[in-house]
Amino acid sequence: MLLAVPFSNVLRRRRASTARGFTLLETMLTTIIVGVAITALVKLVLTMTIQNVASQRMTTGTMLANNVREMLAGLPFSDPSNGTLTFGPETGESSLAAFNDVDDFDGFNSTVRNDIPVGQPVGPVDAARRVITWINPDGITEVPAEWRNWRQEVTVDPVDPNNLSVAYPKPNTSRTIIRVTVAISYRPPGDPDWDPVVTLRWLKTR
Repeated sequence: MLLAVPFSNVLRRRRASTARGFTLLETMLTTIIVGVAITALVKLVLTMTIQNVASQRMTTGTMLANNVREMLAGLPFSDPSNGTLTFGPETGESSLAAFNDVDDFDGFNSTVRNDIPVGQPVGPVDAARRVITWINPDGITEVPAEWRNWRQEVTVDPVDPNNLSVAYPKPNTSRTIIRVTVAISYRPPGDPDWDPVVTLRWLKTR
């Protein structure tokens, strides 16, 4: 004797047999693929962040180096009265504002300023030889946080006119060409070491 099965029951059985869930293997493969994609995305974001920070530091360092170059622009080769003997400030030139020739800047370090009174802000300088500062909401003049860990260093060397890569000993009274080197470095907060960022060099003739 044959029993008649309603057509709707047949459809439900077919749907139940085909509407199965993911297998364990499929779930594992999906998890691995998603995990690899997320890891790659995290690495990409991290790399872009590092490159962005490095680019910002390079831009800042270049600006600070150019500040020094502008400070020295137009200054004479050597002191008009003391000639070419002295490297660094001459007698009586106890402040940055008093430097009147290029070799006065030899040994300049923006983080070590004996000409600035104790308690006054010390930091990198602008093209007008002034420490970069601002007045905070409390009315106190200070070096902005983003500038506190930057350093400008200047070295002035007499060089051989026939081989500009060779520096003469100091002092040197017969020099006709000097090489100015500006080194900009950054010290991350809490780190004792300075990281070099930009080095700018140029020559000046008598």
